[in-house]
Amino acid sequence: MEYKATVGRGQPVQSSGAYSHASEGTNYAEDPETAEDYANFGRDDPRKSGKTTYLVEVKQPPSMKRWRDGYLKTPDPVPATRVWKMYAEGGAVVAERIK
Repeated sequence: MEYKATVGRGQPVQSSGAYSHASEGTNYAEDPETAEDYANFGRDDPRKSGKTTYLVEVKQPPSMKRWRDGYLKTPDPVPATRVWKMYAEGGAVVAERIK
């Protein structure tokens, strides 16, 4: 949902409020493995949902800080540098770079 509301429309990454409150921003990760865990956990796992998820790489802006809950966040829009589409195939999650 967040992807379709932002990066999927050519906009920067920014919380739409669908998964986190807009004032908190989107959760970011320091490495691809942790980011993939954020995107493909629980109800969002493409193997369970049958829906595509997205991993979006960004350059860390100065406004991005680690919040008290332990997550990196920024309420500011952040341009995407690379994007991977992740989907279920043969019981695994497959990543395909789309940008």
